[in-house]
Amino acid sequence: MNSSQLDFTRKWFTEYVRQFETADGSLHPMHAIKVPHSLRVCINCRTIAADMDWPDDDITAAEAMGLLHDVGRFPQFKEYGTFADARSIDHGKLACDVIAASTLTAEYSHEDIRDILYGIRDHNKAKLASCTSPRGLAFLKLIRDADKLDIIKLMGDVIRSGDFTLYPELLLGVDPKGPPSPALIEEIARSRKGSYSNVHSLVDMHLIRLAWMFDLNYKPSLRLVLSRGLMEEIRDVIPDTPTIRKLVRETDDYISRQTASPALHLDPIATT
Repeated sequence: MNSSQLDFTRKWFTEYVRQFETADGSLHPMHAIKVPHSLRVCINCRTIAADMDWPDDDITAAEAMGLLHDVGRFPQFKEYGTFADARSIDHGKLACDVIAASTLTAEYSHEDIRDILYGIRDHNKAKLASCTSPRGLAFLKLIRDADKLDIIKLMGDVIRSGDFTLYPELLLGVDPKGPPSPALIEEIARSRKGSYSNVHSLVDMHLIRLAWMFDLNYKPSLRLVLSRGLMEEIRDVIPDTPTIRKLVRETDDYISRQTASPALHLDPIATT
């Protein structure tokens, strides 16, 4: 993808978002929060891909993927009033439907639209899907990392602001003052993953952010965790109990080992 195609994508995205403005020209808070999120994910895609020395055309295509990855959130919230895929519609697939029906397809090469749609379709799934295209799989890993990195930061910002009423969907309706869930702590300690079914408090939301460190795919993504101080931010807002302290220490150790490795790809399960 070249820079002109990326410029076209930016203009298309701006016009697309305007369709969801209210009569006074504003966006619902849940729509509004997705615009800067998409822009930051776009930047994350470029930063990570550039750190891995991807070809310029691939970096540009990755930027477009980052900008477009959540376009399904807009019609999803307008129609269903929720971001919960389980209660509405798969926003990754919906985004692909929106893009496939747009003028973007005429602007992109066959390879770009194939790999961008593959990444967007499965960016929100619990596990990586298989792909016959090595480039498509690389794009999928990239968008999952770029998205998680911004959500880790975004969730922390919303929680610290205390203004939960504007973004209830981001916090899953949890108890703001509830204790950490023993089931979630045990799950993360055992599998390095956290299930939303075990999330019941804001502390649990922070622990989910901790678990996501093990689900990143590329070393440059973990370098961004370090440079942006995301671990320090999480550490400052979770209880300092022996079990949680152990989880934090193991996460810190994992990040240190992985970022010291010369490999670009990470093994999110390997913790020893």
